Amino acid sequence: MGGMANKYCDLINDYFGGTYYPTWLPSVNMLLGDYGILDDDVFTKQGNIRDFGIKFKADLGSKFPDFEYKSTGVSSFDMAAGLDSFINVGLKFKFSKKFDTFFIAAGCQQSLMLSQPSIMNKAQKAFAENGMKNYYIVVQLMKADATTILIASDKNAEFAVEAKSEVIPKIDLKNPSIALSEKKATNMGFKMAAAPGLTPLIALSKKIV
Repeated sequence: MGGMANKYCDLINDYFGGTYYPTWLPSVNMLLGDYGILDDDVFTKQGNIRDFGIKFKADLGSKFPDFEYKSTGVSSFDMAAGLDSFINVGLKFKFSKKFDTFFIAAGCQQSLMLSQPSIMNKAQKAFAENGMKNYYIVVQLMKADATTILIASDKNAEFAVEAKSEVIPKIDLKNPSIALSEKKATNMGFKMAAAPGLTPLIALSKKIV
């Protein structure tokens, strides 16, 4: 999984111009003040600066409708009920290459650490006292209403989901309340469809040395 995680995190970080790093694993609960190591754009948290008695205030920032990324080798198809063995409406994806990625973080709310220069100075002192170097701190979070992440583990991968309810006219992965069932998964390294309440994107401080 290491190669897939590195490739995914590189893709997403590059796509957002180095501003945001994707949370890996996407289900990991990230908090402002979490500290950890950064290896090839993969952030691994190891604790929180509150563990050292460092207190800080946070505030809500902007709201963003969607963050989206799709590799050029990814295609998607809406499936009608009764077509190709779909009982209800469905959504099918095809991936032409290994590590092709489809990413949506829908309805994002930004959270920000306040007074960052002062907090970083306190963290640097605490880390130095404990012999800790080369750590990064989460200073911003994006909490999404719904997160979808699909990563192919090999070429010619396919993934499909079907609505559990027959009354839905079309599958919208940006809807956190949608109920889905997995229909097909071939050569998929990671699959998550419309998962609610995750923090798929974070921003980090400069390296604390």
